[in-house]
Amino acid sequence: MKITTIISIIAILSLFITDKLSAATIPQISGGGYHSLALKSDGTVWAWGRNNFGQIGIGKRSKRNTPVQVKNLKDVAAIASKTWHSMALKSDGTVWTWGRNNYGQIGDGTFMNRKTPVQVKDLTDVVAIAGGYLHSLALTGCPRIQISLNLAIKKRVNRLRL
Repeated sequence: MKITTIISIIAILSLFITDKLSAATIPQISGGGYHSLALKSDGTVWAWGRNNFGQIGIGKRSKRNTPVQVKNLKDVAAIASKTWHSMALKSDGTVWTWGRNNYGQIGDGTFMNRKTPVQVKDLTDVVAIAGGYLHSLALTGCPRIQISLNLAIKKRVNRLRL
């Protein structure tokens, strides 16, 4: 077992113990390269571990060995993290990212690392997120497009039957 895995397990246990939490209050966890995230059922995100690019989201680059709440982030529905950056999907369908941004993976139109969450530009109606090594992914759900595609397929099938 890697030392970072052991540290993450200990940090999760400390979150349970210090806040008297049960597994039901942490619906999702995510592990980055050297940091971890936990989504609490109240919509807040907690992070710990290495923080050299701001991937913990606390406004500075100091590492943490116990969970701390990510700044300025509430009403979160899902989280994702990868090597050096972190992501949050809010219940309103917007995506927020922070950490390393050397390839634009934060999605704010810059290449500047972010030590606190920033909203991804021009991205709404997101239903799922995932982090890659140096990229971020978001799946949008647009019922109108889905419906129009389904209608187009049905029309084509009906023409073939004639």
